[in-house]
Amino acid sequence: MSWPPAFPILSVLVWSPAAGALLSVFPGEERAGLRRMLSLGFAVVSLALASALALTFEPGASPRELRRWIPALGLSYDLFIDGFGSVLVLWVALLALLALVSVGSRELGRRATCLILLSETALLGLVTAGDGALFLAFYGAGLLVLTLLLGRVEEMKKFFFFQSAGATLAVVYVAISYHLTRVQTGFPSAEMARFSLLVTFPDSQDRMFLLGAAVVAFAAPLFPLTSWVSSATSVLTTPGRLLLLGGWSLAGTLFFVRAVLPSYTGNESASFVMALAAVSLVYAGLAARRSWEPLLVGFQGIVVLGLLSPTAEGAAAGREGMLQLALASSTLALWRASSEDARGPAFGSVIAVAMFLPASWLVLREQWSTAPALTALAGLGLVLSIFRLVRVLPPLSRRRSVLLLPLVGFWVLSLLAPARFIPADAKAPAAAEEE
Repeated sequence: MSWPPAFPILSVLVWSPAAGALLSVFPGEERAGLRRMLSLGFAVVSLALASALALTFEPGASPRELRRWIPALGLSYDLFIDGFGSVLVLWVALLALLALVSVGSRELGRRATCLILLSETALLGLVTAGDGALFLAFYGAGLLVLTLLLGRVEEMKKFFFFQSAGATLAVVYVAISYHLTRVQTGFPSAEMARFSLLVTFPDSQDRMFLLGAAVVAFAAPLFPLTSWVSSATSVLTTPGRLLLLGGWSLAGTLFFVRAVLPSYTGNESASFVMALAAVSLVYAGLAARRSWEPLLVGFQGIVVLGLLSPTAEGAAAGREGMLQLALASSTLALWRASSEDARGPAFGSVIAVAMFLPASWLVLREQWSTAPALTALAGLGLVLSIFRLVRVLPPLSRRRSVLLLPLVGFWVLSLLAPARFIPADAKAPAAAEEE
């Protein structure tokens, strides 16, 4: 389906939650019901628009909004979606709605309601941004909002430090690419689609790849940059944990997919990053003795292994792993417990494991032919992680169990649309190099 050019559906999708955040500020604390109606109304509008985009998506006919902001500097307001993005916008819209309904209106409060809706706008902007400068603007806005939602000073400092390091590296990557675009074409442009067309020497390409991988290591994170995960998630309420684990967990890897991987043609640096991802899995399996937060580090390792897969199927599994990690993390975010009060395997943790297994299996299968030692190490870490997960969580309350239904439903739908996760060029970077 082709959307009318006069209707800016992507802008409406992205900015509707921000408008809801602005309006939700006005009702006082004594009018919690009105504030909740306003916030839920705008969240439902975003979900409806995201659903329409996902259900009507057609390759080659997807909507795009391009407005030249400062032509002399090559900066543009550029929003677009591809098949992968059409799934992610639907996920972000659903996640924000779940965050709003996960607690009562008086328990949530005016400030938290506003921050949840603003974080939805930031995440939707990250998914749809086609301009590097615009992507960084949404990245910075999301980091600020999540930090404010985190709230407590000590935990905020650690989270903000690591995430700011990742954001700074992303700025450096975009700035270098912007400079190279200007030098090589004569026209300045921050359009991320142009980054893959740049001509670089092999050494420069290795350094740029490692720079992009460092963004993932800080933001996602990967071992050993993991200390902020447990401290941040332990103090958050359920809405905050949902947005941090189910939404912001996509930020670093999304930058990797959009800006770094299109120009990746296979290099020795990738082996180092893959080894780091495999070690992250082993670390997660060993560290998750009393809580599940370290498991997120290991699951991010599977995503990175998939994204660097030598085959198109493996790369698609890595993209699918990004979404399934967000789904599994959101399922885990409904708990706030340690293994001290566990009473054996919990049904919800089994669901979280089931969500992530399909992508994990595909990633390890595709990596086995080219890197069997790393694959075996990653497989060992995955087994340890799953064993820890099914033992570390207590049963979920009946009220929270209801929130699992839309998560499971979305997971099933994502499994029915594998073509949405295939990279646009339909071939892996290594295969492209051979041709």
